Amino acid sequence: MNCDPLARSYRWMEYAVFGTTLQRCRCCHLQGLQNPRSALVLGDGDGRFTARLAERYPDLRIDYLDISGNMIALARRRIERANAASMQRIRFHQGDARTAALRSESYDVIAAHFFFDFFSFADVELMISRMSALAAPGAAWIVSDFELPPNRLSALWARPLLRTMYLFFRFSVGLDNQRLSDWRAPLRAHGFSSRNACRLWAGFIVSELWIRGTE
Repeated sequence: MNCDPLARSYRWMEYAVFGTTLQRCRCCHLQGLQNPRSALVLGDGDGRFTARLAERYPDLRIDYLDISGNMIALARRRIERANAASMQRIRFHQGDARTAALRSESYDVIAAHFFFDFFSFADVELMISRMSALAAPGAAWIVSDFELPPNRLSALWARPLLRTMYLFFRFSVGLDNQRLSDWRAPLRAHGFSSRNACRLWAGFIVSELWIRGTE
């Protein structure tokens, strides 16, 4: 799904619905990373997480991958304004995470924020398999996404909100997928285990830190 038509307004639409909650969720595990040297960020849109990641770890090399050329342009401008020196450590790639060619060296960190919810389970499984092949032993994978809260009362408002979000993306950018996909099972299958979780909005918004086993 290409968000080019929404690039300029996406940040403000996010703030209108969620305020700063999604950005807080994206960044809640930044302090828990163990001096990473290389990172892959999937679908970061206008680059808000990438900018924070580069600021927090000044020696980190980052590969940023997004399918939207307009989002990449926004991310470049944002990061250059925030910290022009960090641009030397960031490589911007335009492409589809299901097929894009990436460098073969291993990553210490992989991040996918509010990204897997755009894809079917088969696509999520494919992407996690592809990216796991590039993950170093002990690598951290951060996933932020939506999920239906376990509390039935909270699910009463979360379910229609989620449905409205999916319909919006269907009509605005032609999103085919209309349901959340399980990303935990493929992560476990590729040797990752959940170490920490941040849940907001009664569990509707979640960010989890997964670590790959070293054996």
